[in-house]
Amino acid sequence: MDYFLALSTQQKSKSVLLPVTKKQLANYFGVQRPSFFRELKRMKDEGLIDITNKRIPIKFLNGQS
Repeated sequence: MDYFLALSTQQKSKSVLLPVTKKQLANYFGVQRPSFFRELKRMKDEGLIDITNKRIPIKFLNGQS
């Protein structure tokens, strides 16, 4: 989540555009791709983010949740 918040600040947007693929992000964080996708799904299920291809709206920054 910290990574997405940092991107949000950098991009000055409540909806971040991933600069790399999700597979590359999993490698960056040093985790297996399935584990990374599970964590993204958990954050989505908790209402923290949404996932639309390479765009990730951060819901609690938009006043939702």
